[in-house]
Amino acid sequence: MAEGRQTCWIRPLFLVLAPQESALTETASQWQDLRHCSDLLCPNQLLQLAIDTETIPFLGLLGQLQSENGHLRQNPSGQQKLYQFMKMLWQVHSSAF
Repeated sequence: MAEGRQTCWIRPLFLVLAPQESALTETASQWQDLRHCSDLLCPNQLLQLAIDTETIPFLGLLGQLQSENGHLRQNPSGQQKLYQFMKMLWQVHSSAF
């Protein structure tokens, strides 16, 4: 956290492209792997704390995004999806930035 600026440095792991209700039952094609993407500075007011039981199911699905030899698969569309998501977030919450 950057207290003086009211921002957090975040490292996105993935982006769920499905509604939350169905996200855990969908295949990995509904997910974008963002582990090769840029870190972000995001206003604190746009973040929400999560408890372990809310995040562990999502983290378990990250294994589906790895190749058979255990290395991360390159995902060139991940950066573009992250850019589109952040652009939308900025448009909706421009006063927070």
